[in-house]
Amino acid sequence: MTVLDDRRPFLDEIRLRNRGLIADADQLALSTAVFLVAGCGSTGGATIEPLVRAGAMRFVLVEPGRYELHNLNRQRATVDAVGMNKAAWLADHARAINPHVEIDVLQTGISSDNAALLCGRADLIIDAVDVTTLEGLSAKCALHEAAAIARRPVVSAYDLAYRQYVRVWDYRHGERALGGAVARIRAARTPMHALARLVPLWAIPYELLGEIERLQNDPGASISQLGCTADLFGALTVPLSIELLAGRRVRRSYVVDLKEAALPFSARLARRRATLLELGRLQLRQWRRARG
Repeated sequence: MTVLDDRRPFLDEIRLRNRGLIADADQLALSTAVFLVAGCGSTGGATIEPLVRAGAMRFVLVEPGRYELHNLNRQRATVDAVGMNKAAWLADHARAINPHVEIDVLQTGISSDNAALLCGRADLIIDAVDVTTLEGLSAKCALHEAAAIARRPVVSAYDLAYRQYVRVWDYRHGERALGGAVARIRAARTPMHALARLVPLWAIPYELLGEIERLQNDPGASISQLGCTADLFGALTVPLSIELLAGRRVRRSYVVDLKEAALPFSARLARRRATLLELGRLQLRQWRRARG
């Protein structure tokens, strides 16, 4: 079809059903903004397709990892992608939706050497850097330090069982990197200790309690994640990006829980009570281990 080669008619047609739902000024901002997606695994990888379909055109995808078979329960890939770099695969998928998108792929990952340059190029940063390793957490700190200096807004996401915890760091207003917690995160002995600085207790869902106890027993183990939760962040990214690019105020943090949305009030209340009690037990258990 010739329309595929003709940029303006193609873009007008692909955005046709956005009309009335995304304002013209917001659509223009989406199409001109540079999105830095730092980490293209479950949460980061889930943001790219919804943004492209909404009209985003310019991306920098940063990811050193390659797909493994166990990634396919939650990441935007097929068996054909196993062994391929995640950012490169997602870039090809984005171009299959909109051949006019502009995408740069960096397969070396975020580091203190490149964070300043990458953040300087971006208008909005999606922070989906791996938090399951100390190396990944160091990269996350470097990203936020550079974003704070460049005064760029950052959206961080954490898959917590069926719950997505979203934290917005709008460094355009002079906030300190990670709220001043960078040194404590870098000093953490394990990823579990670092995550305690990044994810507040109120965001922990009932389903994650068993995972926390398992990680206390085996600090080097990986945490389980679900594809529906990662996909949820992909959907949330579109309206959040529109508001941030327009300079409108958004909530600093919030959770959306797919499991609780389906439960009656009595069940939700019982789960929250049980979660508070179990978190208290797990904290006491961790304290005793640290003491003894």
